Amino acid sequence: MNTFLRRYWLPLLLVIVGSIVALCGVGTATVWKPSPQVSASLPTSSQKQTLAITRPGMFELYNSATKITVSGQGKVALAIGRSADVSAWAADLNYVEVTGQKDKTTLLTEPHRGKADSRQPGDAAGKDMWLKYKEADGGQINETWNRSEGAWSVIAWSEEGNVQLTMQWTQAVSTPWFWPLLVAGVLLILVGAIVAVVIFRFAKAAAKEEEQVREQRKLRAEQAPDSQTEQT
Repeated sequence: MNTFLRRYWLPLLLVIVGSIVALCGVGTATVWKPSPQVSASLPTSSQKQTLAITRPGMFELYNSATKITVSGQGKVALAIGRSADVSAWAADLNYVEVTGQKDKTTLLTEPHRGKADSRQPGDAAGKDMWLKYKEADGGQINETWNRSEGAWSVIAWSEEGNVQLTMQWTQAVSTPWFWPLLVAGVLLILVGAIVAVVIFRFAKAAAKEEEQVREQRKLRAEQAPDSQTEQT
């Protein structure tokens, strides 16, 4: 075993390293591949609010349609309208404003303190302002918004507080390291195999030559006594 390792340590190293590199390449396209689905929700600190609205540009964070989910306690409502109308409607209200994405799963928010308590976006003064409006007596509301020209915002409302807003997009996912790592790993394995074959052939030729030398020595050793006998 020690002789084998001393002789084939280089090809073994190349094959092991090549296998690891190739597996890393496969991993970037499977295990470590980012999910195409991006889902971000209000942080825990903002869930005590009754009302949440989004700042213009939230629908444009990713080049895809936006799936919106609103849930809360008691009656819940979801409205989508032009950002200018939403800002004017909520100007004097207490609400939390979604300004962006904090991390992969959390929305970035800013509190807004107004003089009036939050009101339902479906009341008589506001319902006609929205392009889309849904309400439910409990559970959650789902809506999908396709990207459109202009600035648009979402209103999420929960009658008894603890409003929860989740926005989900689909992102394009690339695997730029898959082929480079896979090809590099396979090449290292092939080089290791070639080196192993070369070493084996050299070792075989050396063993054959050594065997011939031993045979010649044995033959000369056998012929030596016969020569001495003849001379006597």
